[in-house]
Amino acid sequence: MRAERPTTWRRSWLATSAAVLWACAVEPTEVVVVIDSDLPIPDTLGRVEMAAWSPRAEPLRTALDLESPDDLPRTLVLFPRTGESGRFSLSVIGLPSPDFRSVVVRRDVDAAFVPGQTRVLDLFLSAACAATWSTCGPGETCDAGRCRPVELDASELPRWQGEPPARTSACTPRPESCNDLDDDCDGDRDEDFDRASDADHCGVCGRACADGSCADGYCPNAVPVDVVAGSAHTCVRRRSGIVSCFGWNGAGQIGADSAEGDSLDAELPIDVALPDVAGASAGGAHTCAWQSSGATYCWGDNTHGELGDGTGRSSVAPVEVVDLRATDVAAGIAHTCAVTDAATVACWGDGADGQLGRPPSAGSAVPLEVPGLMGAEGIAVGAHHSCALVGGRAHCWGDNSEGQLGDGTTVSRAEPAPVAAETTDFTRVVAGRLHTCALRASGAVLCWGRNLEGQLGDGTRERRSSPVVASLPAGATAIAAAVGGAHTCAIVEGATVACWGANAAGQLGDGSTDDRALAVAVRGLSRVVAIAAGGEANGGGHTCAIDRSGAAYCWGRGGQYQTGTYYPLDETEPTPVEALPYRNLPSHAP
Repeated sequence: MRAERPTTWRRSWLATSAAVLWACAVEPTEVVVVIDSDLPIPDTLGRVEMAAWSPRAEPLRTALDLESPDDLPRTLVLFPRTGESGRFSLSVIGLPSPDFRSVVVRRDVDAAFVPGQTRVLDLFLSAACAATWSTCGPGETCDAGRCRPVELDASELPRWQGEPPARTSACTPRPESCNDLDDDCDGDRDEDFDRASDADHCGVCGRACADGSCADGYCPNAVPVDVVAGSAHTCVRRRSGIVSCFGWNGAGQIGADSAEGDSLDAELPIDVALPDVAGASAGGAHTCAWQSSGATYCWGDNTHGELGDGTGRSSVAPVEVVDLRATDVAAGIAHTCAVTDAATVACWGDGADGQLGRPPSAGSAVPLEVPGLMGAEGIAVGAHHSCALVGGRAHCWGDNSEGQLGDGTTVSRAEPAPVAAETTDFTRVVAGRLHTCALRASGAVLCWGRNLEGQLGDGTRERRSSPVVASLPAGATAIAAAVGGAHTCAIVEGATVACWGANAAGQLGDGSTDDRALAVAVRGLSRVVAIAAGGEANGGGHTCAIDRSGAAYCWGRGGQYQTGTYYPLDETEPTPVEALPYRNLPSHAP
């Protein structure tokens, strides 16, 4: 049973029911979540937001604007889906007024469920958490003013003694009755409709597809298909060609003012006002994208001319790069490079280390062609160096203090030089702050440069000025690679993910914060089709991935909401991006 709580000004409670995802043939265990609070309403606690999610399923959430104690209780029913594992996560956020501090409780309930039973989970929104929750360590949450483990075993939860919550089949279209609220703001609560065909109520309750493309219960054109990561922000590209960004927004790099109308960090993805995007890249404090026509746009910090519009003025709205049609773009810390539609390379922004392919200079606010690179096939940009793929070989230039140019020396150079590798079958080159990697057609990953955190993956911590082969798990081959500030990840055969290097923030996704000089498997991911890595060179970083169903996951540094969660905490294993509600369902995976 529930432990006794201290007497409070007001003992409010919110009972919600959560159904763990299970096969339709099995009666699921249900968990009734009881939320208490000692926070005055509405003076301190004016709004409660609740979100719950499970692997590969869209998150369900409810929000309550609290004006008096009579506003409680409320219920949130989570429906089971087929083919899911027995795990769900619950996040409860209190948004007090007028100072807008957050009181957050999060619990992950793991798989030991007894089919057909109803259990109870107590959470307590306490004033003590306002000062405590953000200081809890990895794997902990603030509950009743104390740091407690996030992860729970459902078999240890007490039985619920009240009336069982109503169930809805996981195998039939669901009505709007998911939270006893007027979700679509039309004056009626919980109307019945066929979610599979009603374009005004597609996917999540009360959410219409922006383009009216509702099909079988989801918005197909809103499904994420690619992801990119910067120093502390992340962007996803949807099938519709729209880019949505979240995380650090100090220079407007998410592409718009946040919901509050300023440059605050954004935990909710914000759609960038740029249609028909074919690809994107996230840098230090700016982001760039190119359209299918080749027109290229950038937004965010422009202190060094990295937006390429010739002005040097930063912008929260996309501005067009001068005289450029691109087929690939890479954004670095303060410079940007692109493969043009003529298969040449152009760079702009900071040029202090020769990273623009010209003698070191203050840089350029417009694209400059890099001499000697005809037939370019791909581009990569690090902190102060650049690389291009030409004829299956990698050519690099700029800062070489850690051997990141891969030419066998640590001498910086402004002229592109081939990497010292006896191969002409590189298919992709990617660059981090101070190291570089390339993917061979055979599936081997070669890396060079800084290796203090093990980011080259060769089992050592020795700097390498020439390429070495990263050791993948059990001899697996890679089909894609991504490089962050000081870590590296690859999608390996079987569509799982392996990572190595710095892990101070959990960006390797193996559940620990230990650096790894050899690849480790990321927990709980499968069917992965896209991956991105970002972060600083000092060990902080984050990683994100998208699977075939369109579900997005991030892990690692989360202090500026770059992992897409409602709370700025680090995650040591993949966590669903909560605010991407229009995900494809697993049964509709392409």
